[in-house]
Amino acid sequence: MTSFGPVYGGVLTDAALADPNNTHAILLRLVGRDQEVLEIGCATGYMTRVLATRQGCRVTGFEINAEAARLAQPFLQRLITGDLERAADLAEIAGEFDVVLIGDVLEHLAAPGPALRAFRAHLRPGGRLIVSLPNVAHWSIRRALLAGRWELTDVGLMDRTHLRWYTRRTAAALLEATGYRITLRRASYGFPAHWRLGLGPRLAAWAQARAMLPAFDNLFAMQHIFVATPA
Repeated sequence: MTSFGPVYGGVLTDAALADPNNTHAILLRLVGRDQEVLEIGCATGYMTRVLATRQGCRVTGFEINAEAARLAQPFLQRLITGDLERAADLAEIAGEFDVVLIGDVLEHLAAPGPALRAFRAHLRPGGRLIVSLPNVAHWSIRRALLAGRWELTDVGLMDRTHLRWYTRRTAAALLEATGYRITLRRASYGFPAHWRLGLGPRLAAWAQARAMLPAFDNLFAMQHIFVATPA
């Protein structure tokens, strides 16, 4: 998962959860309380722990890294270890859920379409798909391209494990092409340094007030976040 928020020792900190521009915190708020959740890419369970212990959710986890998944298992109702791009592993998912949560996973897949289509069958009536994706149109990447640089990093927007790259428009197009109707769009902007200086709340309010402007999102959003239902 492309992490932009403080995650120490496999635990989301209270500061991260209180930060209105932390992607993980936004996703958790969108999920809500007392939900049946299928968490795709649960990793070591830093989101799972909050969903289960603070929000009263019942979580089924799907994770490709078996070693990481063992750390999440105490907070899961069921763990599925597998590859989203293997039909046999996707077939291990059973039942219906209120929420399918996919936090910064789709950019790691060569072909995310089949998995997204499969998840529709696991959403109960009124169920929601919640997705976050890093924004390749961020101003910092545009600046690097103007200087002739395309440099991959270990974490962040240019994570070297990304196989696909998305803007707000192409991320929305992916969801719509796989049979979803987008009901909510959000963005996280990531102002950790300003937050420590005490300017975070003002910048957060300023950013969210302008989130309706696609041009602002395209330039400044670190993550694009979507809530969608089967079309």
